[in-house]
Amino acid sequence: MHGEPNCWQKLRLCPSCQHPGGSTCEDPASPPPRLNEHMVWLRGKHKQAVDDMFAEMCQCCEELKAIQHAHLEQEGWLMERFLEHEKTQRKQDRQLLERLVSVILSRPQPACPCQHPGME
Repeated sequence: MHGEPNCWQKLRLCPSCQHPGGSTCEDPASPPPRLNEHMVWLRGKHKQAVDDMFAEMCQCCEELKAIQHAHLEQEGWLMERFLEHEKTQRKQDRQLLERLVSVILSRPQPACPCQHPGME
């Protein structure tokens, strides 16, 4: 195990600046090579495509927010209508119950059939 080089030892390092790959670098602080016009154009196209996709995503997000807001407003309106209906229904039920009680109380009450004479 000690005789085999590990993965770090397998990397060939440049002796002057210790970069992996075995290449020689005269000046590690040298600027990167200039890109040709085609590469600059491709990078510009790529950046524009990314910017366009981001703008489209933002627009979709705004549209989704607007749709969600409209749904919330509609749900609120439906809830108000439901509560108003429930309130009206309770009022009608109460009026019907009051009339029913009134009719029952206005009728003469029959004598209880289980009452026997002399057991008052």
